[in-house]
Amino acid sequence: MSWLPAAEVENYWRYEIKYRLTYQQYQRVKSALLPYVHFDSYTEAVPSHKYLVRSLYFDSLDYQSYNEKLDGNHSRYKFRIRTYSDAIRPETVIRIEAKLRHGTKTEKLGAFVSIEAFCDFMKNYHWDCEANPVLIEFERNVHARILRPKVLVEYQREGYRCRGKEDVRITFDHHVQSAQTKTLFPTHAFFRQHYPHQIVLEIKHRDQQPEWLKAIVQSQGLKIETNSKYCQGIDVTQLDLVNHALRV
Repeated sequence: MSWLPAAEVENYWRYEIKYRLTYQQYQRVKSALLPYVHFDSYTEAVPSHKYLVRSLYFDSLDYQSYNEKLDGNHSRYKFRIRTYSDAIRPETVIRIEAKLRHGTKTEKLGAFVSIEAFCDFMKNYHWDCEANPVLIEFERNVHARILRPKVLVEYQREGYRCRGKEDVRITFDHHVQSAQTKTLFPTHAFFRQHYPHQIVLEIKHRDQQPEWLKAIVQSQGLKIETNSKYCQGIDVTQLDLVNHALRV
């Protein structure tokens, strides 16, 4: 399976709406969706129909991104390094991401790098031979804001695309958990679950949601939730920070 896009840089925006579901709600929502959606290519490619997503989040020494989320800032940035493997293998893919949020609207810029480039960056926080604008911005922020790895978040994602022409992506994230570590591939890590027995539903779209999707959400009584995996990861792994005056 190839994860590499045709272009080196992805730059796109969309609206993201999130819900937290019980397992029973998940089953009902999934059953209601199936006439309208099918597995995306990543989900279809794995026997379990769930693929690993693992992200190492960066933040400043005073946890600026964390506190901006808690304060409800309308516009905020997040920087992370993402992979779809739990270890370095020949097929392991590394993606560098910068994500800007304006309310429910998000803009995400991403670029893929080699394992060697990633390992070198984690040693000296410098992309040695890259002229990619995403990597330049990532490095600039790492040095200007003194960003460092704060928490590792991982989950199993089940993704769907619409059968029709609607530009909508629907994902269910299972077993969301975090570990306090400075690396994307820790030898030993103690993971803590975010919300045991709950599944995160995300609806991502550019235009208006189709009427059938609105009807499903309404019929199931779903309520929009704020669901920052980064902030939840900090909350469950760094209790000293949660109780610190930074949160006041």
